[in-house]
Amino acid sequence: MRTIPVGEGTLYHPNPPRDIPSTRRKTNHTYNFDMRTLFLCLSMLVYMLPAVAQTQALQEANNLFQAQQWVEAVEAYTAIVEEDASQGLAWYRLGLAQMSLNQPEKAIESLATLDATGNANPVVKAQLAKAHAMTGKTNEVLELLLEAGTAGYAGTSFIQTDPAFTAIRTHARFEEVVAAIDRNARPCLYMEEHRQFDFWVGTWNVFTAQGVQVGTNTIERPALECMLVEKWTSSTGGQGTSINFYHPVKEQWVQHWVAAGYMIEIAGGLVDGAMVMEGTLIPVTGAATPFRGSWTPLTDGRVRQFFEQSTDGGETWAPWFDGYYERQDTATP
Repeated sequence: MRTIPVGEGTLYHPNPPRDIPSTRRKTNHTYNFDMRTLFLCLSMLVYMLPAVAQTQALQEANNLFQAQQWVEAVEAYTAIVEEDASQGLAWYRLGLAQMSLNQPEKAIESLATLDATGNANPVVKAQLAKAHAMTGKTNEVLELLLEAGTAGYAGTSFIQTDPAFTAIRTHARFEEVVAAIDRNARPCLYMEEHRQFDFWVGTWNVFTAQGVQVGTNTIERPALECMLVEKWTSSTGGQGTSINFYHPVKEQWVQHWVAAGYMIEIAGGLVDGAMVMEGTLIPVTGAATPFRGSWTPLTDGRVRQFFEQSTDGGETWAPWFDGYYERQDTATP
């Protein structure tokens, strides 16, 4: 009897052929391949099990946090960071839960651990400042809030309303802190270019040069301070709206106006104290034409708005609108 080695075993054949049939070789190779694949899958499963368990533990801790079960949440997050100190969300929420349990010293330790990684969001610094505020450490609070502002923190309302900061709101440096953070929340408010059109802000009655009222106009600066919104109503009931904003890339002021029947797209900037823009008047039907306008603050507090249109490609210009704005009240914008 002749023996023929196959894989890890031995095939016995009383009358062996000169070679093993190809189908049998394929079967044993497939067997070896399947065993290797199974081993690889099992190895990957063993490797993934801790990560799966960690994910489940974090989800359970997050559920406790959302339910405001602070004691249980602290226990759950503590177990997570003890197992894996790189879990940033666990450190952060552990600190918040500890503050909710009036444990500011422990919260400082947790949040400072996260802040020390150098990758912390500025929100972490703000919460760390709150923990210090709960212990009465004024200097630490102010420095941390300024650091948060420098890093981009924009939570002005948080430091102005959270009870933990009540004591420092009378501190001489608190306004400095508020301004540093508010610059991130409302950057346009603090940039000179974005304030160049402020003289137009207000509620106005609009008249012709002859003193005939042709409408009213309200120009508002919304909360984020980065644009002006115009709402026009003519004496005959027609309405129109525009948005006006400083474009930092183009370094120009831009107006987009929409009314029944036409639109206006113009851009420009200050020229000798007047806002001057030029662009296109676009009718709903018909061809677009060159268009330009100016807003000039007058010495008596009024504003003159003067628009011109060209029908020959900009060779000549004709008046399109000439209005004089008088404030409905004397309050400054």
